[in-house]
Amino acid sequence: MISEYLYIALFTLMISSPLFSFFCWKIKNELSFIIVFISLALTIFLVTFLYLYPSSYLKFTINEINFLFLIVNTVVSFAVSLYSYSYGVENKFLTAFLIYSYSMDLMLLSSDIITLYVFFEISAIVSIYLIAYSKGLAFEASFKYYVLSIFSSSFIIGGIAFYGSDFSIPLKGIANSISTILFFVGFGTKSAVFPFHAWLPDAHSEAPTPISAMLSGPMLNTGAYGILMTVTPMLPYINTLQSILIIIGGLTIFLGSSFALTQKDVKRALAYSSIGQLGCIITSFSLGTDIGIIAGIFYAMVHASTKAMLFLSSGVAVKAVGSRDIDKMGGLKENLPFSSWTFGIGAWTLSGLPPFPGFFAKLFVFYALVSYYFISLNPAAIFALVLAVASAFLTMTYTIRRLWHGIYLGEKKNINFRESGFFIVPEIILAIFIVSLSVLPFLMEVEA
Repeated sequence: MISEYLYIALFTLMISSPLFSFFCWKIKNELSFIIVFISLALTIFLVTFLYLYPSSYLKFTINEINFLFLIVNTVVSFAVSLYSYSYGVENKFLTAFLIYSYSMDLMLLSSDIITLYVFFEISAIVSIYLIAYSKGLAFEASFKYYVLSIFSSSFIIGGIAFYGSDFSIPLKGIANSISTILFFVGFGTKSAVFPFHAWLPDAHSEAPTPISAMLSGPMLNTGAYGILMTVTPMLPYINTLQSILIIIGGLTIFLGSSFALTQKDVKRALAYSSIGQLGCIITSFSLGTDIGIIAGIFYAMVHASTKAMLFLSSGVAVKAVGSRDIDKMGGLKENLPFSSWTFGIGAWTLSGLPPFPGFFAKLFVFYALVSYYFISLNPAAIFALVLAVASAFLTMTYTIRRLWHGIYLGEKKNINFRESGFFIVPEIILAIFIVSLSVLPFLMEVEA
């Protein structure tokens, strides 16, 4: 009985915290940010209570999979909220940000598909406002996302109609194939899987930098999580469709990396990069094997935290120069030393270079594809592997040579701008978290 009261108190605080944040801004804006930080900590309490006091009344649960996704979401959300203080936002932004963060967390904790879909839609609706926050071209990007979001939602609802609400009962026969296609298109659109990726470059580049970090990290992860929970369990029954999804994943990897290489806008380059990196995650989940799932989850953790840090670090450079054009940057290392180093860590991680966790993440994906091929003799795995390896070299080129060198190295720029503490601390938090992920592979028991 005590646990029920604890849940009531906790959910009351979570629901009311966005309103407190909104009205406290009128008193003092620092107080509003303090409420945001405290509110994000409530997620930790919720996860703890779910673990210690499982409730039969709530449609939420905690397990090894959603726990790992939640760790990343919480760390990234906390870092982004700190960054937002120096970025200069209003109370409406903070209120929407809290709802956005909570809805993604509750989606991950959902124990059935209907609850998952409800909170997934809440996060999508709030993100439409957050993308358009900067106004101007952001309205157009937000509208494009809105249209594709409706398209995505209709497919997910159709999938639910065939599948039902229970994660644990994979369907067989024609209902299985139809629901798998519907779920993959629905959640794949939110994850910007090829060919449903058109919304992402505009949304990520035109949104405020804190939201770009959230979109490319936690938001894309929730779409991948939806595929993991609805599509992956059904793939063993539909080999042909599984091969198609693996091929789509491989194409997503290569096309995302290829487009990123040609961009002059730093945020668009990072946005296209996210498409390629999500392709690795979706490909791993499409294998349906234990190592494939492990590889996808670990890659999702590494990418979400790394890409969030890259957006935050590049956002400081954009503020310093007043432009997103990479050709107008360069030589910012002396002015922005912390951002330069954190961006360098992110670039090395995304490139898959040791000893950073990106090396282990890519190695897991390659190993998952090779082991799946020897088990199934499915040529789609080799197709995806070739594209993934080629994309790894492309990623190394655009992240280190094009972005890191193009923004921070080279001849010193004569600008009057210095990093503030609220820009530096979030980047350092994410950098420490990313480096700590390098230890995780040594704690895993990986089997083909």
